[in-house]
Amino acid sequence: MDVSAIKQQMTNIEDRFPNAAPADIKPTGTESTFTATLTLPEGVAASKDLEADQVTATGLGDLFEVRSATASGQTVTVTFGLKRAYASYEELRAAVGTTGSQGASRMVAKSPIADQITLEVPGFSLDGGAVGNGDELAVTGTVAGTFTLVANTTADNAIRFNTSWNGAQVADGRDFRAKDGTTIQQTILVKKPLETSLPADMLVYVQPTNATEAQRRQVGLDTTDMAPAGVQQGDGINLTDTIDAKTVKTQMAGIEAQFDNPADLASIKLSDVSSEFTATFTVPEGLTLSSGLSKDAVIPTGFADTFSVSKVTPAADGRSVAVTLALKDGITNYQQLCDAVNLLADTMELTVPGIAVDEDVVDGTTFTMVGTVGGTFDAVATSAAGTEKDFSFIWTGPQTEAGKDKPADDLSAIQLTLATPNPTGLDLPSDILSGTNTEHAETYPVFAGTGIDLTGAFKIDGIKQQMEAIEDQFGNPDGSSIAADVGASASLPR
Repeated sequence: MDVSAIKQQMTNIEDRFPNAAPADIKPTGTESTFTATLTLPEGVAASKDLEADQVTATGLGDLFEVRSATASGQTVTVTFGLKRAYASYEELRAAVGTTGSQGASRMVAKSPIADQITLEVPGFSLDGGAVGNGDELAVTGTVAGTFTLVANTTADNAIRFNTSWNGAQVADGRDFRAKDGTTIQQTILVKKPLETSLPADMLVYVQPTNATEAQRRQVGLDTTDMAPAGVQQGDGINLTDTIDAKTVKTQMAGIEAQFDNPADLASIKLSDVSSEFTATFTVPEGLTLSSGLSKDAVIPTGFADTFSVSKVTPAADGRSVAVTLALKDGITNYQQLCDAVNLLADTMELTVPGIAVDEDVVDGTTFTMVGTVGGTFDAVATSAAGTEKDFSFIWTGPQTEAGKDKPADDLSAIQLTLATPNPTGLDLPSDILSGTNTEHAETYPVFAGTGIDLTGAFKIDGIKQQMEAIEDQFGNPDGSSIAADVGASASLPR
């Protein structure tokens, strides 16, 4: 609200007493009250518990204070009035002079009113079930005020001043959608993100002993959909979140269709463009994230130069880390965006390397790691004809069916399981032979000083059965397709 009319009222009073100094003017019965209302459209809700102390006011100076603030249905009402009674005109005049925006506090860039009172009311919200993306919701307002005072300089020259004001929309701030020049109005363009799924998975790569640089940066290969991945104490592992980018490319085609698939995609201008993906990795006790995780340490694959790692945020407890990738700068038209998105691999991968299996974990321990994947995209697109559309997407990453962790009951979480070896007791029937004599019938005779050959033998049928059990866990494929880190040894008696 422009307060210049209130200040002008002081001049009007003084003009009625041209031969008197301000100190000679005596005011009585001074009162001033203003009421501002906001009428909300359906789909916009106000705080039901609105109180006067929740309203942030500027420009009230030493003259006014907020007296009340209420929300009833779709109407919000705020009232402000004089802080106190003023015993002298000079005191009143000084208080009026403190109202409005002063000097550096003026909101010139935001408001066409240079000298103003503002009332900021918090707590408005959109009802997601009642509004749709692109809806235009008009909020209207009114401002009305009164100022009354009796002033005199002598006993017989009292003058009553009774002024009222009704707010009208200032021309420079007129709402783009307003139908007239007087209604105080603000139109809200609803930006309701379209929520879609980007199928996701988690994979692991267990580094071999004395891993090469390439192996230390290897993306995950095992989804653990057949069995937990085997690890040993002290192993290093790389954990990878994958994101299916085909949905993103499909949504791009949908944007083009809303503009009738123009031949010149560069004619669609973009503003307020932002997009990012965030992947989280959480490990249980017994696993330790690398202490040197940084933007340079994590490994993005398939993001081309369209997205780059913008921040890496480890949790305070050291059990999880969030990695965010942001869309590159400089995209100002749809052709540039389309080219950038088409460079993405159908499956994008983000790898956190160097997670350690603690040395003190016991054999037979399982570790379940979980992750999340999500993303957003926002842009305002404007066609060559001036048609403007606001696009907003939220992507969430559900676990793929094909990569579901073997121990998982459902697809509710992106997860992966590791396991340290659980030693299996197995009897190996064994014997010692003297040459070819098993001595099962009688003691083997030998002359003193004679050399003999002793043979330790054990039956390996049980080992072969274990091999078959391993193959069975992988669906009995060709054995060459099962990667294994194998060690074996046997000890014979002295």
